[in-house]
Amino acid sequence: MGIHIVPTTETYRVHDGAKVTLRITIGEAQIGAWVVAWSSNNVVARGAEPELVDLGFGRDLRGRTLQVVVTAQRGGAGTDRFSRTLAFDGGAEGSREVLDHWEQGDSDDDTVVFTTMIGFQ
Repeated sequence: MGIHIVPTTETYRVHDGAKVTLRITIGEAQIGAWVVAWSSNNVVARGAEPELVDLGFGRDLRGRTLQVVVTAQRGGAGTDRFSRTLAFDGGAEGSREVLDHWEQGDSDDDTVVFTTMIGFQ
């Protein structure tokens, strides 16, 4: 059994009047959960299935940092690869997907925690 942390940072440019959304998907035959928060006291959303999360308008996001934490565990046999995808929409560059993975699971009890800090510009 092991707990593996995968930290990343992202930058997403926004338009002032555009509504910005985020969808989190846990992949590769895993189960798990996710949380999206501005701080420990300001949780935006949490869940286990892919869900569209409304983050607000670009003018309200610029200069802020969002944290996304995804915890993934093996849902069944068949792969040693853990992954999560963040799908952004409403930014200056249009839609964007960010895939992160961890590929060394050697135990049925492995847990991978993807923690991503997203800075809005």
